[in-house]
Amino acid sequence: LFDGVSWPVWYTKDVSFGQKSALFTPETAWAVRRMLLHRSFADGRGVSLKTGTSQGHKDAWCFGWDQRYVVGVWCGHHDGRSLADCEGASSAAPLVENIFSYLPVQKPAILESDGGTDAMILRPNNRLQQLSDKRPLRIHFPSDQGVFVIQKACVLPVDIRGAEGDVLFYVNGRVLALEKQAGRYLWKVEQEGLYTLSAVDSCGRSDSIQILVRSRP
Repeated sequence: LFDGVSWPVWYTKDVSFGQKSALFTPETAWAVRRMLLHRSFADGRGVSLKTGTSQGHKDAWCFGWDQRYVVGVWCGHHDGRSLADCEGASSAAPLVENIFSYLPVQKPAILESDGGTDAMILRPNNRLQQLSDKRPLRIHFPSDQGVFVIQKACVLPVDIRGAEGDVLFYVNGRVLALEKQAGRYLWKVEQEGLYTLSAVDSCGRSDSIQILVRSRP
């Protein structure tokens, strides 16, 4: 949903169903996510929401997603009876929003075994979470969901707030070395495309933004 790629469903670390496949281009996924972006969350997270209601109000559903999580809620009766005046936007969407309010906002996490099965469960690292709560790391610039028009190659300043120690950067999942000048990092962008920039400091705190770069006609 976030980058236009469908991932298989994992039940344990060794058992999954389906294969990874591209549904549409990252640029299309970015445009859809931006159109459906919901900004009413108090913690400032950007969550995209899509609701639906079946004929006769038998089903009310909503899917929400950000850069890390996908949450889906279905409301209905097991025997197909009508939900009267309930709709996806009024019944399922508030539940999705409530679930997201309990999920961490770009918090570092670790994989741990539950001790009884081979399943790997994603749990927040308490020590790192306490550090992040105390002073969160943020990519202040470029702004998330920003659009930049370049003529050829350009250098974008990267402004990081709240970092501890060295900062490691990733662009579309690959490590990127950025030069630092006057308190800002310099990111040389040479071609158009959809970019996800992530920053991780020495304490393991992280933040990510996504931008679209276009060439000047």
